[in-house]
Amino acid sequence: MNLSRILSRRIASPLFSLALVLFGPALAQELVIDVPADNDSIRINLHGQPTQDHVLQYSPDAQNWESLLSLRLPSSPFQWNDPLAPNRGSGFYRLLQWPGGAPREEAADFRLIDHEGRTQQLHYHSFQKAIVLFFTDPDTDPSLEATLKALKNSFGAQAVEFWVIDPISKNRSELVATADTWQTDVPILHDSAQLVSRAYKVDRGTEVVVIDTASWTVFYRGAIERPAVDESPAQPYLSDALTAFFSGQPSTYRHTPTTGDPLPLGPTELVSYENVIAPMMIESCVRCHSPNNIAPFSFDSYESVAVWAHDIREVTLTGEMPPWFADPEFGSYEDDWSLSKESLRALVDWIDQGALKDGETDPLADFVANTPPPSEYPFNWPSELGEPDMILTIPSQNIPANGEVDYRYIELDPNIPANTYLRAAIIKPGNPEVVHHGLAFIGSTFEAFIQGAGLNGYFASYVPGVQAKPFPPNAGKLLKANPTLTVQMHYQTNGSPQTDTTQLGLYFHSTPPEMEYRTTAASTIAINIVPNVRDYEREASVVLSATEPTLLYELSPHMHFRGSRMEYDAIYPNGEIEKLLSVPYYIFDWQLLYRLAEPKWLPAGTRIRVRGAFDNSPQNSENPDPTQSVGFGEQSDEEMFIGYINFAVQR
Repeated sequence: MNLSRILSRRIASPLFSLALVLFGPALAQELVIDVPADNDSIRINLHGQPTQDHVLQYSPDAQNWESLLSLRLPSSPFQWNDPLAPNRGSGFYRLLQWPGGAPREEAADFRLIDHEGRTQQLHYHSFQKAIVLFFTDPDTDPSLEATLKALKNSFGAQAVEFWVIDPISKNRSELVATADTWQTDVPILHDSAQLVSRAYKVDRGTEVVVIDTASWTVFYRGAIERPAVDESPAQPYLSDALTAFFSGQPSTYRHTPTTGDPLPLGPTELVSYENVIAPMMIESCVRCHSPNNIAPFSFDSYESVAVWAHDIREVTLTGEMPPWFADPEFGSYEDDWSLSKESLRALVDWIDQGALKDGETDPLADFVANTPPPSEYPFNWPSELGEPDMILTIPSQNIPANGEVDYRYIELDPNIPANTYLRAAIIKPGNPEVVHHGLAFIGSTFEAFIQGAGLNGYFASYVPGVQAKPFPPNAGKLLKANPTLTVQMHYQTNGSPQTDTTQLGLYFHSTPPEMEYRTTAASTIAINIVPNVRDYEREASVVLSATEPTLLYELSPHMHFRGSRMEYDAIYPNGEIEKLLSVPYYIFDWQLLYRLAEPKWLPAGTRIRVRGAFDNSPQNSENPDPTQSVGFGEQSDEEMFIGYINFAVQR
């Protein structure tokens, strides 16, 4: 920091003796400090250069300095009251000037789920000019309710968004209760792992961070206001900062101290690569991030992780990695790829601490060298299943370099003379780079169309990101004697001519299982998305069986690039509604299969309702063209709305 003015004074409160200590060159202007007799505050007259950025710092020992106040002096002298003085002992102040202006803090992107179960990503809201984040424990700041209402009344016509960030509440219901008590429509975001609060270095409530979306930088941080002290009136820091911002004028205050209760965010401890990070990579990351697997790069040593540290932090804060998108508030699922809150904090803390290596060994390098992860699905048959009992290969397909490719339907004859139950049916793409999806149906091409060609279910499927798994124990899909199978192939071009020989692998049950496994879907083709709309909602439903109970196993949302969210509800015959799955952040490249940790019996007549939305706005980074109207169609730049459901009935 190239600073031209440095001056300190030691305050020996409650005494009035002042000792002048100089740091750097002597100053022509003096920092004057007045200590009133009641000692409720320290009134400081700041003498600096008007219209220039300054920072006032405090230190208990003239060695370790903390920034107390950052401001652009409107005049000199300028008076300010230190609200933290009553809680401190003796110490030093110093005033420093930033030549050329103080740099702004970058606003790290993040994604959290709000009290309504909707995902909110900071950088998505570029259509606003400013975003105001209130970091707080709602239980300790009841005045925030009135503050939010007043701010919305004052600035509601401006392009500003207000968010409350709650790192303390234990579950969604507490956030809902807060919103109901406050009677507010301001999103209350659950920072359940406390990653965002720690990333923004918040330690007290209520601290405000105000962000300029044009540069994604912070232009004000600190208290909402300074209460009136003695004859000094209250200072509405936040309101003044917003007023100045929207009028195009520089704000007086850039950073002010907060006096709220400390937020119990938990200690930040030194994180060990050898004992914490490397085992985490082995457990959660290398199954994809290894040679001949689906990730674009490998984690095979400390160096390979450290070089990606910045990107790992970014995708962790935005919830893109690990690739698991089920809202944890509803249900639990097998093969949950998400990291625990403790692991998420450790990973981000390790990166913030410099992504350092400790210890004598590299457990990650040793693991990959000695027990390398197998090349997994979709490049090979899944290791959990091994080689199929029967492999059916489609004729080699030629895919052009460019343009859209119509769906192709290929009929296969498996030559199975008797009724057979399958324990798994896996489509392995021959060329994953160009296979958009593959679906297999029982019957001829004509029969596949009569069945809905994927709108009402399938026999087997491959979509990007899907996990290849056996059917649940004691369940199997029925292939009647002498079947015909039809494979629907959808290809996407990649700029060069390609070929594909996708295969369908059949795994047989040795004896008939107890349950017959089926796939159905709730879907609609009534889709008409207008340009630039952010939240176009659709709904569909299906009754699994009107006459017999069904055992629900799996749910799998399917939309294209504009799909943004989807949720499943069970509507029981008595009218009760239970949420089965919510995916508030849908990504086309990760069309996951969510298998319930405990299968759920549904009474006859239960209706599965699927609701979701599409985002056709410019803020959707996956959107091919936000200026186009979009309807139902087979290609990725068109849309589908299908909620697949896997269930079983008693044989």
